[in-house]
Amino acid sequence: MEGYDGYGDFYYVDYQLKESGGYGDNGAYLYIGSQTIGDGSWDQGTVADMLVTPPITGDASIYVKKNKSSGTITFYTCSYNASTKKYSKGSKYDVTVPELSETEWTKVDIPGVAADTRIGICGDDVSIDEFAAASAVIELRKELQVSLVKLLSGATADADADGNITLKMNVKVKNNGDIAFNPGDENYSLSIMRKNTGSAADTEVYTQPIAVALQPGETSDFIELNAVIPVTESARSRFDVRENITGSSSYGGWVDIYAYKPDFSVTTTSFDVISNGTLQDFGISQSSVDKEYNIRNTKGAAPLTINSITVPEGFTYSIKDEDVAETLTTPFVVRAHEKLLLTVTMDASVLGSRSGDIVVTPADGQGTAITLPVSGTIVDPSKLYVTFADGKFPAGTYVEGNSWTVDKYTNGDGNYSAVNSSVTPMTKFVLPKIRLGEGESLTFTAAKRGSSSKLNVYYSADRVNWTLAQSISEDASDEANKFSADKYGSSYSYIDVFKYKSFTPAIPAGDWYVAFEAGYSRIGSIVGGTVLAIPEHELLVSSVVMPEEGVVNHAYTASATIANVGTADIAEGELTAKLYFGETAMQTQALPALASGASTSVSFNVPLREAGTFATKIAVEGTATAEVSASLVVAQEIPSGSKQVGTVTTTGTYVPARLNYKNSDSEIIYTQDVIGLADGTAIKGLTFKGYKSSKELPLSLEVWMENTTDAAPDASAPHSTKGMTKVYSNPNIVLGSIGDSKNHMPIFDLDFSSTPFVYTGGNLRIIVQSRSTTYIATNFEVDGNRKNMAIYRSSDSPLDEEDEYRTADLPVVYLHIDKEATSLSGTVTANGAPVADAEVKIASGIVEYSGTTDADGKYTFPVYQDNLEYTMTVTKDGYFEKTETVAFNGESIVKDVALESAEGFKILSFNIPETGEVNTAYTATVKLLNGIAKEAGSYTAHLFVNDGILAGAEAVAIDKNAEQEFTFSYMPREAGVVSVYAKFTYDNGYVQTEAVNVTIAEEKADAEVIVGEANSTDRAGAIKPYNNYSRTEIIYPKSLINLPAGTKLDAIRFYGYHDAKDFKITLNAWVGNVAEGTALQGFGVDGLTQVATNQIIDMNKTISKTAMEPVVELTFPDGFVYDGGDVRLYLDATATGWVSTLFEVDKNVSGQAQQAFADRELTDASSKSNISLPVAH
Repeated sequence: MEGYDGYGDFYYVDYQLKESGGYGDNGAYLYIGSQTIGDGSWDQGTVADMLVTPPITGDASIYVKKNKSSGTITFYTCSYNASTKKYSKGSKYDVTVPELSETEWTKVDIPGVAADTRIGICGDDVSIDEFAAASAVIELRKELQVSLVKLLSGATADADADGNITLKMNVKVKNNGDIAFNPGDENYSLSIMRKNTGSAADTEVYTQPIAVALQPGETSDFIELNAVIPVTESARSRFDVRENITGSSSYGGWVDIYAYKPDFSVTTTSFDVISNGTLQDFGISQSSVDKEYNIRNTKGAAPLTINSITVPEGFTYSIKDEDVAETLTTPFVVRAHEKLLLTVTMDASVLGSRSGDIVVTPADGQGTAITLPVSGTIVDPSKLYVTFADGKFPAGTYVEGNSWTVDKYTNGDGNYSAVNSSVTPMTKFVLPKIRLGEGESLTFTAAKRGSSSKLNVYYSADRVNWTLAQSISEDASDEANKFSADKYGSSYSYIDVFKYKSFTPAIPAGDWYVAFEAGYSRIGSIVGGTVLAIPEHELLVSSVVMPEEGVVNHAYTASATIANVGTADIAEGELTAKLYFGETAMQTQALPALASGASTSVSFNVPLREAGTFATKIAVEGTATAEVSASLVVAQEIPSGSKQVGTVTTTGTYVPARLNYKNSDSEIIYTQDVIGLADGTAIKGLTFKGYKSSKELPLSLEVWMENTTDAAPDASAPHSTKGMTKVYSNPNIVLGSIGDSKNHMPIFDLDFSSTPFVYTGGNLRIIVQSRSTTYIATNFEVDGNRKNMAIYRSSDSPLDEEDEYRTADLPVVYLHIDKEATSLSGTVTANGAPVADAEVKIASGIVEYSGTTDADGKYTFPVYQDNLEYTMTVTKDGYFEKTETVAFNGESIVKDVALESAEGFKILSFNIPETGEVNTAYTATVKLLNGIAKEAGSYTAHLFVNDGILAGAEAVAIDKNAEQEFTFSYMPREAGVVSVYAKFTYDNGYVQTEAVNVTIAEEKADAEVIVGEANSTDRAGAIKPYNNYSRTEIIYPKSLINLPAGTKLDAIRFYGYHDAKDFKITLNAWVGNVAEGTALQGFGVDGLTQVATNQIIDMNKTISKTAMEPVVELTFPDGFVYDGGDVRLYLDATATGWVSTLFEVDKNVSGQAQQAFADRELTDASSKSNISLPVAH
């Protein structure tokens, strides 16, 4: 047999015995596969494998059929080596092979074969049958096979007291030879063989003659073998059964052999063997601690006797046989292959630390005594002892920020611990006040979570002024201040697997609050000192941000964290936080419910209106009180401008802060050529513009700046903030909805005008670090032409030195700089006469400027922030208030204002429809601004039609400077064109609207036309509520509308169904006539009329499939006149939630509608998909 040795596998020619289809009788035949063998592709080779006949003489023949068209058969002479029992291929035997067939058997004759010649038959994709020869020499074989072995004595075997084991096996043998076997024949026997490791020969351990005769082909009944084998050592061995005719063997089974002697060990209850001398740490506790062990005789066939067990003072033990629930005393016996439960208890009745040895001593000659060092401490119940075992911080603990939690150390010791999840900023948890006596210390265990872990321990008498007691890190020079580098389990290669280490900070005797300030660390347990009484109601104010400097017309932002460190919960509404300037409460904020140990943040934002020095205070008032004070110096505003650095070409989410990750760092370099400012320019603030969605994003932001000669940042060597100027720091920023893709607004508007940064005329480096507990994609303005001028890194996990930086394009920044003051001036008049003492005020957000006119009606005042758009308001008693919009664009402007007497009314707006219909109520509305207060009935309000009064409105009382809306309605009786206006008459005059020509149409009936066949439903309809955003363009062809030109459409409705969901959709929609055959144009609205402006669709209603209702309805109060061609609709929908709404659609009409949809804001470049035509009613 010849095979092919491939790359990793060995291949053979395929031979198959086929049961039917052979020559003549359609019986069995032999199928031979290809001589080219391998994996079927590149790893293959060609062999010459063949079947060898016994020695034959005379004429021979064989029948052959091809398996496929390439099949062949070849013949060789072969020889046999009796000593090696191998055949060798000789020369090719000359045979005339007729043409072979794939369908018929062909006889191949091999004539005149010389006496005793062995013929090799080499088939290649052929089948063979009916080989015949004139004569052949066939040797009768003696062959025996072990066909079945059953191990009766089991997988274990205990030696008896004489040191013997007994193996029992049932064996069947089969005569595979050509002659019969009889009892007594030579080697007609069976042997049990013990397998040896490596190349050593197997050991014969037992032989038994076969006592039954076997004819050729016959299989015996079970023959029972019983072997008694001496053993001296316990081992696991494999035993096979060998027949001794040909020496073949068959697998018997693996047997665990146990010598007759005890096997003494002490293990954990999970069967891990405990080595002699292994420390057993019972830890620190205020109650008794049990540790359980097994005393085992697992691999012993003889009983184990334990003479004694000793434990140190402060410990007790018990021995229990769990099988019989019996407690034992020494000496005791552990049965063969059994175990007993040893429980060692650290006794809580003995206070303090204790140590010594647990010693388990077996009987002489049965093993070596096992000695286990032991230690532990029982803490006085009156003392502080924290293990976090209940999954909570201790009562009265204050936890700063949101990076501290209590959870199980899954990869460590499996117990609960206090864990800090953030590298920066480091935050504290503060214990309730404890008393440390003379000579008494506080001890705790801590573990690092990674290479950047840090831990500081402080003490304080008031939780305000803290003293550092110990600083712990990975790289501390003193071993006493260094975290352990040992791990729980050597296989762990990731973070948060490090072992605890015990620390004792240097805290003197006294009454102290103790704080653990950590960055990415764990606290396992804390012990020491006596906890003092915790008040029922007590508040702690921390993380206080109260700026000491400010500028007029800028926001003053103060914040603090209020913690309930008392034992009692505080309900919602019981506490109020206030920001005071002097004795004036500037802003008030109600606090939520605060459970004991809980905290909340408060934030105040007030505009500064006056220069000077003020005492500021954040005070909490109510069930409990607390306050923190500071001083604020408010400077007078000085002129400032804005210098844009970089050209806005696009937007990006990477720099200056990647807010779609919780943590990000960036470094940016702005070069001198793009900055364009003079040496010595004072930079008083930075603005980065862009847009973000409405999801709130709480944020901590820090910014550094420096002048530099570096041309670009290096991602492989990011710059350190050491030596740079920190220009901004705010841990309590909250970003809401800001701008949109077409209207960029300030995202970071950073003011540091009180301590400006001085630019020296070269390049400028800015580093920005943001930290948050959540994330949302935020787009910043970017100059895409300035590549690799920024680097950044980001992660939802704490950032450390291993986090790599990537390059980014330059973010556009707006630098706040000084400039000459801009002014607003002008003259206020009424009927051409100057108005004295009129107040002129402009406002933009919190920024306000104002002045008063002199006797000549003139005013002037400076405007320091001239980059804003302002609302200008001019007021004077006896005149209507005048409001306009002003923008300076960096330059002073003159704005003259003419006021109107407020004796009467001022028309603000009116709606007099241009169309009406006979016998349908016609309604007009007018909104007025009233001047001086008017009593009811002191004026008249009428609607004139062709100069005749056809409707009136009630003359209600109106307050001074109040707005009032009037509604007029009448019933047209005749078709035609009429002139309509509204008129309001008062004591000394009147006001009236413009006259509007109104076309009154003949009365007509309503009808509904359905455009498209409702033959299916789809989520993609006129809108797609399944996504937060969708834009849809539809063109309804003239052929489907089937209405005459001039038809007035009152409404278009789109029917569908869905389950109720509590959210709303804001819809804007446009409609217009277009030429017949107009193709889809994209998402533009040129030539269309807006028919829905921020229309609200409430989805909180279930609509069934069997009774569909309008989901979207566009109404045209004045009617939309169809011109006879196609009609184009464009719908833009924004949803606050989602629901699977299925709309009626005509699936047979395509190419008439397209839609873009996503769960993020769409742009004109968003991809569009063709959809089936939404059916319109």
